[in-house]
Amino acid sequence: EWKVKRISVEVDGYTIDAAIMGKASTLGNGRWLLNSNGNGEFCEDKLHSRDFKQILSKLDGNALVFNYPGVGSSNGMPSRSAMSKAYKAMLRFLEDKKKGVGAKEIIGLGHSVGGGVQGDVLGSHKLKKGVKYVFVKSRTFSDLSAVPKGIGFAVKLFGWNMGSVESSKNLKVPEIIMQTANVSKPEDISQSPEKIIGDGVISPDASLAKKLLSIKKCRENPQKYFMGIPEGHNDGFGHADDLVEKINKMLEKQ
Repeated sequence: EWKVKRISVEVDGYTIDAAIMGKASTLGNGRWLLNSNGNGEFCEDKLHSRDFKQILSKLDGNALVFNYPGVGSSNGMPSRSAMSKAYKAMLRFLEDKKKGVGAKEIIGLGHSVGGGVQGDVLGSHKLKKGVKYVFVKSRTFSDLSAVPKGIGFAVKLFGWNMGSVESSKNLKVPEIIMQTANVSKPEDISQSPEKIIGDGVISPDASLAKKLLSIKKCRENPQKYFMGIPEGHNDGFGHADDLVEKINKMLEKQ
C-alpha cells in the first residue's frame, strides 16, 4: 500500500539522506507533510510508524522525511546551522516545481528539537506564494538552553540555543502548538495555560506553548491553535483525528 523512494539532497557539500513516502492514490495530489525529527530519532522510524502512517492516511497526503547531518546515512556534522540548512533544503524541495515536487499544500510537523529546527528556518525563510501552509510543533521548547537539565551552559557555548518564540510570534501562516497537559484527550488550552504540565523532558515554563500563551498577541491570534495532549514527551500521538481535523480546517481557510 505504501510507496517509498529513498533520495539524497546535496547541501553545502554534504549529503542529506531522505525518503518520500505515500500511496499510489495520493502521490500526485500536491499535499505533503515535512517531518523534522526529535533528538535520537531516525527518518527510518517514520517509515515504519503506525501512528505516522495513520496521520498520513487521514490527511490523504504524502510525506518527506529526512535525517539531520551526522545522523544515519546523512553526512556532515549535526550543528545548529547544518540542521537548519538541511530543513530549508527539504522545504525548498517541496516548494520547487522544477527541482522538487511542487507541493500545493505543505504541513510541517516538528517534534521537540524538530520544532526548534522548524522555527529556526521559518524565522527567515520566505514562504512561496500560492502554497498553503500549516506548521505543527509538538512538545517543543521555548528556549533549548532551558532543557534538559545540565546542558544549558553547553547549549549556549556551542551555539545550539534555538529559540522558537520570535519565529512563532512573527509567523504569518497557521500554526498548531501541541504540549502535554492535564487533559484526558486533546483540547484547546488557549484560555487555560495552567493545564500545561511537565512532559518528562520539558518543564511547563520551558515549553513553547506556555511562553506563547503569556504573550497576548499570540494567545489571541486566530491563526494559532494551542492543543493540550495527554501524551508525554517521548510518547507517540494517539489522536490523529483531532490533529487532522484542525489541519484540514486551517488549510480550507487559506
